[in-house]
Amino acid sequence: MVVKASIIIPVYNREQYLAETLDSVLGQTLTDWECLLIDDGSNDSTLRILNKYVEMDKRFKLHFNNKKKGANSCRNIGIDSSIGIYCLFLDSDDIITHNCLKQRINFIENNQNLDFCVFPEAVFYSTVGDSDHIINIPSSKKDLYRFMTIAKDAPWMTTGPLWRVSSLRLASLRWDEHLFSYQDIDFHIAALIKDLNYSFVYCKPDRFLRLHSDTSISKSLESNKGCESIAVIAKKVLNYSSSFEGDIIEYTRYSMPLVFYAIQSCIRQNNYSLALSIEQNLKTTKNYNVIGKIGITIYLTLSVNVKSKILARYFRYFIMKLFYPWLAMPTGSFRLHTIESLSKSSLKNPATSAKIEQLPIR
Repeated sequence: MVVKASIIIPVYNREQYLAETLDSVLGQTLTDWECLLIDDGSNDSTLRILNKYVEMDKRFKLHFNNKKKGANSCRNIGIDSSIGIYCLFLDSDDIITHNCLKQRINFIENNQNLDFCVFPEAVFYSTVGDSDHIINIPSSKKDLYRFMTIAKDAPWMTTGPLWRVSSLRLASLRWDEHLFSYQDIDFHIAALIKDLNYSFVYCKPDRFLRLHSDTSISKSLESNKGCESIAVIAKKVLNYSSSFEGDIIEYTRYSMPLVFYAIQSCIRQNNYSLALSIEQNLKTTKNYNVIGKIGITIYLTLSVNVKSKILARYFRYFIMKLFYPWLAMPTGSFRLHTIESLSKSSLKNPATSAKIEQLPIR
């Protein structure tokens, strides 16, 4: 039996928000769906809530993650178990509008050349409408390189796209179960490297992302697990360059700062062995700018060998200034756009009936 859509939800200890999320799934105007609930070993009342919805509606299907723990493993279980033509990855504390599945599927079915399509989403904190920020907005910059800024300017987030399941399977696209953070960055870079076809959609936001007060991208970036995840992504990006079919000079120009940033993150965590392993990957990778490679080697050598932390910091600062054109990562933070700021931009698509400034949040 095949259904139109599979909604894949990893779940771990979400008793406070889970019912609201599942109610938004139940309220879909499109009824031909399955919701795959993958429990990651919850030890609060989450399992009781999940069983309640499974008993209420057979379209909810409960799975247990007996593999490596984490949302990535749960999402892979969802891909493997899906009987949907399309799939949506949803977080267990977020909310989708009643027409979310219908409008997303209508769009992709009218564009059979697409492997996935990206929709705008709204942000909220406690209740839907308490923020006017929206995300998943196109830019004049190339999306692949926006992802390489590591959360500073990511074009879209986990639940932004609706995926064609056959495309995921054909491309062997999987969530990396060894990553602690930035899983969506890694997943979406892989999708773009594999040259999957996609489009942004100009419409009203159909999903609401809950931001928690304890959410901090900067804290994750500076954690040891965070730097390990960035290091893995940097090594993958280096490996991708050998088979990249686009403008390789442009690719290396935008990915070199990511490699350098990964090394910096490792040094801040005193993980010199990991930093050296990234440099070794860089040395054996062709096409990368020699000047940038030299800058990274000098930077890393000083960090490892200069015993005085203060002196090493000054040396590193000097190297960063000297090699800035080759190693600089774009500054900024995770971009939350407002309707007002978008209405002043030049990113509107005049061919669509819903312009960005008409996207209501409340």
